[in-house]
Amino acid sequence: MSIKKLFGQIHLWLGLASGLIVVVVSITGCIYVFEEEIRNITQKDFLYVSPQNQPRIGLEKVLEVYNEFPKAKISQIRQIEDIPNSTFIIVDDKKQASAFNPYTGTLVKKRDLDDDFLVVVERMHRTLLLDEVGGTIVAWGVACFFVIMITGLVLWFPTARNRLKNSFKVKWNGTFKRVNYDVHNVLGFYAMWILLVIAATGLWWAFDSIPKTVFSFMDSKPFPKERPKSTFVADAKPFPVAQLYEQTAKQYPGMHQSFINIPKSKDSTGSVRIQFRYPYQWIRQHNTFFFDKYSGKLLRGDLIKNYTTAEAVKVSVYDLHTGRMFGLGGKILAFIVSLFSATLPVTGFLIWWGKRKKSKKKGKKVQQKELKPIA
Repeated sequence: MSIKKLFGQIHLWLGLASGLIVVVVSITGCIYVFEEEIRNITQKDFLYVSPQNQPRIGLEKVLEVYNEFPKAKISQIRQIEDIPNSTFIIVDDKKQASAFNPYTGTLVKKRDLDDDFLVVVERMHRTLLLDEVGGTIVAWGVACFFVIMITGLVLWFPTARNRLKNSFKVKWNGTFKRVNYDVHNVLGFYAMWILLVIAATGLWWAFDSIPKTVFSFMDSKPFPKERPKSTFVADAKPFPVAQLYEQTAKQYPGMHQSFINIPKSKDSTGSVRIQFRYPYQWIRQHNTFFFDKYSGKLLRGDLIKNYTTAEAVKVSVYDLHTGRMFGLGGKILAFIVSLFSATLPVTGFLIWWGKRKKSKKKGKKVQQKELKPIA
């Protein structure tokens, strides 16, 4: 078997095995590229209130209002800092999100995070809604897709020089079979270069060995994943979160968003995590702080100015994956290419099915010829 035929078999069978996974992951991925824009339109009444000519109230007052209601324990507080009329959003440990008016502190609206369309889209993209098993299926499906693109490049390359020119253009006035073949072959060639980046960044999250290998090769390490632990103090009350936030915000102003993650009450050594995300500059920039939940002491600060090469690479992966690194144009391109990748298993299947039918007809003709009586 020649190399090209071998690659053709690999391309075919991996395509048949992973085709449905590629379709689902591609469609959900192209939707999630515009997550922020979709939320700003579909959840406008949850994220924002009408602008008012008065200052925002502090987080402490919002928490006072929240604590008046019998609720689950707070797990996260988030807000958009540089938009005055954006709401304070408090998420509890029952996955209920409550939005509060930034001027008055009154409750604006509640949402169940499990009913959030975009949360479902993301889970489908990552796990096919099948949790850990689905995550494994998606990981290997993306790995297959990566190999399919490499083998596809080998198959695309024409064996004769005079056919090279035709490999760069679609013959739109041809038969359905010809157009289908060209869409898969020619447009697939152009899309492949971006899809390789999208697939590679997807594999980054799918297999822990990939980032570990890259960091080892660069001889650099990202910030530690593990949270530092609080020192347990029996019968002690947690340090006021609003005070930690206010003090830190004064030291590190100018953020676009803030996220405060509070450990569960039964987690006696958990630490409070405060993250400030700043206006986007090629890569995501954030300062992250960990505080002792009892004393309020700073346990660790992961600052932008201390980014290692590995950390810069790590925070770039999402932005490369979604095209965000290149602004709105990059996101539009990622959307188009991701949507197109959902058609590749379909056009590829049609090519294979057409060849299969053709080979069956040819086999029948040969058989009939062999059985034809000699005059």
